[in-house]
Amino acid sequence: MNTVYGKMDTFLAVGFYFLLMILYMCAGIVLVTWGVYLNVYVSIISTIICIAVVLLRKQKLKTIGFTLNRFFRGLITGTVCGVILSMVNIIPTIVSGGKWMGLSGLLWHIFFYLIVIGLQEELVFRGFILTRLHGAIKSEAIVVVVSGLMFALMHVPYQLYIRTGGNVAEFFSDNSFWLLTTFAWHFLFYFLYRKYNSLTAPTWCHFLMNFSNTLFG
Repeated sequence: MNTVYGKMDTFLAVGFYFLLMILYMCAGIVLVTWGVYLNVYVSIISTIICIAVVLLRKQKLKTIGFTLNRFFRGLITGTVCGVILSMVNIIPTIVSGGKWMGLSGLLWHIFFYLIVIGLQEELVFRGFILTRLHGAIKSEAIVVVVSGLMFALMHVPYQLYIRTGGNVAEFFSDNSFWLLTTFAWHFLFYFLYRKYNSLTAPTWCHFLMNFSNTLFG
């Protein structure tokens, strides 16, 4: 990207990140306490905030990956990577006796993992936060690592309450490998985003990888 960002862009990105962490923590507490699922609303709200900040800063939406430039190449690359990763998820499940989920709920799962998870996370982390960190951090390598840590830790507030009811020690003891793999996936999504400067490839790959986890069980 040729866009030059300043420290204010970094400040807004980091501030937004902490807001997102608070929203997910609240969503986790609400689900555990009252059984009300709010993640869809958190996804919608965070997406709107990202786009609003970009527009208020008089920046173009293509600076967060909204572009049709090389769309089909990105779609093909994202599909290939996503299918490969999906096979890693699907084959062991089938071998162990997993059954196809069927058509019931299929459309909802597609919407959820494509829009609520895939698009939202790629927009927020690869499109918005990662690019805006350059306003204060000049090293691309450091930006990639820092945004990767932010991406992995973003999952903690919500899952902390869902998996352990808020027990921090137990959560990190039981989920350290999952957090490390989440951190590792960031580098693939970063590569796909930077290759096309677009959300297409990483979103599609992200979607297929997560969606494949629900097909058999």
